[in-house]
Amino acid sequence: MHKQLRIDIDDSAKTYLEEHGAKAVTVDIEMFGGCIVITETDVKLGPPHNPHHFEKYEVDGYDVYVFRTVQFEQNRLHIYKKKGLLAKKGLEAGKLKQL
Repeated sequence: MHKQLRIDIDDSAKTYLEEHGAKAVTVDIEMFGGCIVITETDVKLGPPHNPHHFEKYEVDGYDVYVFRTVQFEQNRLHIYKKKGLLAKKGLEAGKLKQL
């Protein structure tokens, strides 16, 4: 369980959620690599398929499901719309805590 995890949803993310009719978001992890493993957050619209692996939070009228083992820098999860010219559409979530 995340002790005192602070979660905030950026206005750009709220607009994105509204445009897609989503009232829930899932923050999971994605791992890449072979010898060197890179871990990033993976934000998806809707609740997870296996909710028992996630903590559920209610933030500003949205359900936010966070994978139980994920830890964020300064215990802060900031959800925002992807930015940049080459960014795919979707949402991103704060910085993972380095081990």
